[in-house]
Amino acid sequence: MQLIQVTGMLLFLLILVLMIFVIVSTINHRKKLRKESEFIIPLGKLVAVYGHKIHVYEEGSGKKTLVFMSGGGTASPTLDFKSLYSLLSDQYHVVVVEKAGYGFSDVTNTSRDIATILLESALRKYTLVNTDISTFMLHHGSIVNPIHSYVQLMQINDILDTLLDML
Repeated sequence: MQLIQVTGMLLFLLILVLMIFVIVSTINHRKKLRKESEFIIPLGKLVAVYGHKIHVYEEGSGKKTLVFMSGGGTASPTLDFKSLYSLLSDQYHVVVVEKAGYGFSDVTNTSRDIATILLESALRKYTLVNTDISTFMLHHGSIVNPIHSYVQLMQINDILDTLLDML
């Protein structure tokens, strides 16, 4: 009987110590995030769209514009696509749009449906470079909102073929 009480007390103390550790770690983490936030500088421009800011990075000065939009789960599309668009920026004007909640863009409570994301990235004449889920966004957008004047839909494979032709 006394063994059960001691075991229960030790378990209670262990849980209490773990909870205190988690709380202290969380407070420390938030303090450090606030301190580090002044050092995190967007690489491109923050554009106000429907009450929140979307990060847009541009590079190159070609006549044709390539727009990169990431799929889901890409923490920072600007950095993720850098190895690809840096090779293309000699011939193209490259634009990377970071959807709300990604990269340097604001986190928002607005709907994350395809129509909303397309409205937030309201560019007009461009070639959009697709990656996974952005392919569906483009096809949906070209049907629902033909005002966007999609010049061309370009898969990553097409970009790789272009790069190979350049070599």
